[in-house]
Formats: sequence, structure tokens, C-alpha cells
Amino acid sequence: MILHKGVLQAKMNVPFLDLKPGYEKLRSGIDEAMGAVFDQCNFVLGEPVRALEEQCAAYCGAKHAISVASGTDAIRIALRGCGAGKGHGVITSPLTFVATAEAVNSIGARPFFCDIDPVTANLSPAAVLDFLENQCMRDNSSGFPVHKQTNIPIKGIIPVHLYGQCADMGALNRIARDWNLFVLEDAAQAFGAEYATDGKSVKTGCLGKAAAFSFYPSKNLGGAGDSGMITTDDDSVAKICRVLRVHGAPTAYDFVESGYNSRMDTLQAAVLLVKLPHIDEWLTARREKAAFYSRLFREYALKLDVPVFEASELSVPAPEQGKFLVLPSEAENCRHTFNSFNIRVQDRDGMIASLGGQGVGTNVYYPKPLHLNKVFDFLGYAAGDMPVSEKMCSVICAMPMFPEITEEQQRYVVEKVMEFLKAQ
Repeated sequence: MILHKGVLQAKMNVPFLDLKPGYEKLRSGIDEAMGAVFDQCNFVLGEPVRALEEQCAAYCGAKHAISVASGTDAIRIALRGCGAGKGHGVITSPLTFVATAEAVNSIGARPFFCDIDPVTANLSPAAVLDFLENQCMRDNSSGFPVHKQTNIPIKGIIPVHLYGQCADMGALNRIARDWNLFVLEDAAQAFGAEYATDGKSVKTGCLGKAAAFSFYPSKNLGGAGDSGMITTDDDSVAKICRVLRVHGAPTAYDFVESGYNSRMDTLQAAVLLVKLPHIDEWLTARREKAAFYSRLFREYALKLDVPVFEASELSVPAPEQGKFLVLPSEAENCRHTFNSFNIRVQDRDGMIASLGGQGVGTNVYYPKPLHLNKVFDFLGYAAGDMPVSEKMCSVICAMPMFPEITEEQQRYVVEKVMEFLKAQ
């Protein structure tokens, strides 16, 4: 048994995320790399940027990698590279960071939300197919489905690999082929995740027409600020994205279309080049920490007689009433990277308050589905339209998770969660 023989631990502080231990291990290499950038004084799209693009493409198994200034820019530039633009529709999940749908909106397109799978919390292929079959019609002239109510042509799908686990890309890609849609992966939380397709394991970045990554510091591969990356095997998509990121100019001062100022800082690339060789080590650590969490939670739940489930055992995000604990599960054909470790409990907000008082940091990804956020009121959605997403937002909670979290810290977190559930 892992339990401390029933003895409660003294109060400690366990941050939700602690970047310092990882930095300390690489401090000398990072300092040296940043110093080299200052020696060259080439601060935007310098040589380290080209090297990072090359190494990220090789890691993901993609033909092209195009660096940009943020994960948000990666989505909107990739959208345009894939052919989406003003007056088009793009299908995506309501359970994601606002950047996913915000990027669609920012290029003049319209987000269409479809509900999520209750096990993985990723975009549900069944919900996407239902939307296309019942709310859209095939347009033989354009080749794209058209939304009946708005007459907007649907051009693509953005599945979000939420929490570090791939969406059901096999099913979504089949739907996309049948309906002539592109697939753009939002892989912001899933650098290094894998999905088994056609008998082989494929990394995120190569599971659609293009993919968008974020290197925000909290991600699996995080920089020292904001930056992002687009990957694709499509030469045309890559060419468009490279032009769009530099104000729409294929050569200096030759502006052929309206683009963006979205060049990666050389300092970010230098930091990421030091970190990239360690990514598999960190992903292995995340998976080990996730397995340890699950083992601890099950042992405490057994001792305290708290009902515990794996997400794969449920057809809804959580039981309707009573105290319970739902643990994340990994799809058989996926390699989950556990960018975050999310449990589900009935009184989520009460638990957060209790844990905060005991020094445990938490986060909620996400407290409100996008279709109910004010910024998307103009889309006309209402409460009840995405019932699985809405329920998930009321019960989901992320525990402290980073490669260097200690077993002692994890024991303390689990103990405090289970104390709360026992007292309910």
C-alpha cells in the first residue's frame, strides 16, 4: 500500500504548476543558448528558429514546420493556409480555450460547435456527423456541405487534443473525407501525443491536413514566453503560412495579401532547442505521475468507501448525485501526454476551496463551454445545446501536474481531495 498508514501529513504547499525545477536542470544550457542569441543580435527569425522548425518537423514526422508567435496565431494562420476564410464555417469543440474558436472568428469565418465525447472530453465524431447530416446539406456545385439555416459553407473541422489526449482522429478523418472537409489539429496541449492509425502510431502534427501547437510555458514543450508552430505535409499550406506570418510578403516589401506580424523570437527558439531533446523524458514522467495519481486515488477511495470510476466506465461525465470520483482514462489507441490530470467530482467548486485552504493549487479547464460565453452570443446557442460539455464544465478539475512533482506532493494532494469527499 502507498498510504502513510492512515497518518495525516502536515500542511504543505503544492503549486498547480512549478516551472522552476525544470529550469534549474537546464539552466546552464538555456543561459548559454540565450547568450549566443545576444552575441549574434538576430532576435527575430534567426538561425535557431530555422533549426527549431527542422527539429520539430522531424520529431512530429511532418514535412514542414512553420514557426509563429503564438498558438493562437498557429490556428488562425493554419486555417487560412487550409483554405478557410470570410464567410466560411468551421466545426470545433465548445470545451477548449477560447483561442480555438477565436481564431475562426478572427479570419471572418463562423465557428459551429458540436458536443464532446463524455469519456475523453474531446470533440465527438457522432455529434459532428449528426450536425452534418441533420443541419447541413451537400452542395454539389461547391463540393462543401452548407449549413441549412445560415447558408454558410462548412470548410473544415478543428478537433482539440484536450488535456494531452488525441481526439478520435480515425473517425473524424473519415467524416472529413466523406464531406470534403479539411482537418486542422489543435494540438496546443498535446505535443508528443500519439494516435494509432492504419497499424502504426502517428504523433500529433501529422493527423490532419495541418496542426497548430502552442509553446506557452505550461505546455508539454514550453518556452520562456509565447510562441507556436504549424506542421503540415502539404507544400501549398506551408507556403501560404510562411507568407502570412510575415505580413503577407513572400519577399521583403512585396505584400501580396493581408497577413500577420507573427514571427518567432529567436530567444524563444533558442530556449526550445535546449528543451526539445528532453521532451520524451518529460512525457514519460507525466505518464508515470498520472499512473501514480490514479493508483493513490483508488487506494484512498477503497479505504474511505468513496465510489471511484474511470471515465471509460461512464456514458456521461459524472453520476447525477452523491459523492464520487471519476479518474481520467486513456483511449486504447492513444498515447496520452497528461498535459493536465483532470478528475471529476460533484461539488467541484467546494473541493477547490477546500484544497486551496490546504495549500493545493488547482485549475479548471474549462469553467464555461464556449457556446455559453458572451463573446459568442451572436452565434445563437443556448444552455442545453451541448449537454455533455455543459455537465463536464461543472465537474472537471485539474490537479497539480508537472514532470518534477514529487510522490510526497502527490500523496498530499490525494489525501486532501479524499478528506473533502469523505466529509461530503
